[in-house]
Amino acid sequence: MKKVSIIIPTYNKLMRLRLALKALEPEVDENVEVIVVFDGCDKVVIDHFHKLNLSYKPIEIINEHNIGRAKARNKGIEAAKGDVVFFLDDDRIVKPGYVKAHLELHEKGYGVVLGQRNQLFMKESDIVNYYEDTTDLFDYCEQNGEIEKYVFGHGATSPIRWMNFFTGNVSVDRKELLDVGCFDEFFTKWGHEDLDLGIRLYLKGVHFGYTTRGNNYHLMHESNFDNKREQSALNLRYMIGKYRKNFFVRTMLRLLYMKQSVFGVRISRDQMAKFEMLSQE
Repeated sequence: MKKVSIIIPTYNKLMRLRLALKALEPEVDENVEVIVVFDGCDKVVIDHFHKLNLSYKPIEIINEHNIGRAKARNKGIEAAKGDVVFFLDDDRIVKPGYVKAHLELHEKGYGVVLGQRNQLFMKESDIVNYYEDTTDLFDYCEQNGEIEKYVFGHGATSPIRWMNFFTGNVSVDRKELLDVGCFDEFFTKWGHEDLDLGIRLYLKGVHFGYTTRGNNYHLMHESNFDNKREQSALNLRYMIGKYRKNFFVRTMLRLLYMKQSVFGVRISRDQMAKFEMLSQE
């Protein structure tokens, strides 16, 4: 069986992080390690992390200063011993069978596996309570999760499958990661360091697979509704220059740049209203 490394960068989201780690308990065995990269977190967050009651002991990497998600994940990759590297965010609850569902496709020769991602609105008090008792957690996720729409064309042969490479739920053969140079450390602000890695894996000819069984649930939070237009635009301009010799990729990036320039990033009035309603309860 392939060995697995699950890499989670985190920045001061302790309540969500600890629930994410709790949900991983059924997934962790002698073949699965969890690496948490603290990226400039407050000392009190790390102190509380050390007091968590988990059935396994995560490997921890501590960056005293915030270096950004690209560098943080690369530090995780350096420490990883797994044949397959899973990228997970610190606010994602994985569904039971998550690791197995991804590995089934890796065993069939897929170098990249995209998992289904769901949005989940949960009260802060429930996030705390479910950490103490996870008995009904996954039923709650199933009943309340809303499937995130992928960009059209996430199929294995789609020419735009790289546009669905999101580190909220993706696994990659470690050798393929190392061959393309891991994450580009130019990306220090928000946005698209995962998309960039997906492009390079796609251009290398790595096979992409997609599973609806390797689900996870994104615990929505306030910063999801920030309009990160300037940071996104900076990174997209960099990528347009980086891939200027590939007409198709450059064109798709330009279209994405124009779309976000007009409509912004991650803005949904319905989702914002739902989040605000939960916050007031």
